[in-house]
Amino acid sequence: MNNANNIFLANESAGDPTRDRGALQTLLLATAVTVLLWFVPYASAVTYPLRLLGTFIHEGGHALAALATGGTVREIEVYADGSGVTYALGGSAFATIWAGYLGATLYGALLIALVRRGTSGRTLLVATGALIGVLTLLFTRNLFGFGWGAALAAALVLLGLRLAPRAADWAAAFLGVQCALNALFDLRTLLFLSSRQPAATTDAVLMSGILPLPPVVWAVVWTALSLALLWLAARPRARRRRAAA
Repeated sequence: MNNANNIFLANESAGDPTRDRGALQTLLLATAVTVLLWFVPYASAVTYPLRLLGTFIHEGGHALAALATGGTVREIEVYADGSGVTYALGGSAFATIWAGYLGATLYGALLIALVRRGTSGRTLLVATGALIGVLTLLFTRNLFGFGWGAALAAALVLLGLRLAPRAADWAAAFLGVQCALNALFDLRTLLFLSSRQPAATTDAVLMSGILPLPPVVWAVVWTALSLALLWLAARPRARRRRAAA
């Protein structure tokens, strides 16, 4: 009597190939719109709220890292030029400083990866709105930052609740691309300041006070790690072939 055991290796995504293609198309469309906006006059007025959102994510990374390592957060301030500052006491200074630029990139990469894996865009929008809302209510003290934080949180939650599923998926992908690219633009600025104005107070300068490497070295390290995170989130997903024995 012949006994045969058949072994089937599932696709890495464990999902529907059609859904995977749809998620990738959504991501590509969101990226195309983001790039197109660079060439549209006055488009900065449209992307300005997203610029501030990136600042909240950056400063939130500092705050969460400080809390996670036993510190406390006194306040977060977000300014009209898109800059921000987090005042924290205690905790790991190393982790707190690293969590700014890398935290912003990681959040954008995470949104991209989750959209590609079929996570509901509505859920991602509501979760992002809730995160901004918590950071605003608990830590943001300056009037400009508090007002914009509350507005961004409300808008994201409303979009998550009201948008159709496909529209929400696209919005979440667009948000992820914007967060990631804004983080890279900020790192580009950091590279410039670290090489041309090393006396400017930046995260790289603060990091140099902990580990004595030139600020430009830290800027290069963070940029390289950010690019690696984005590659991991957006890389083509390998598929395993079915095998039988």
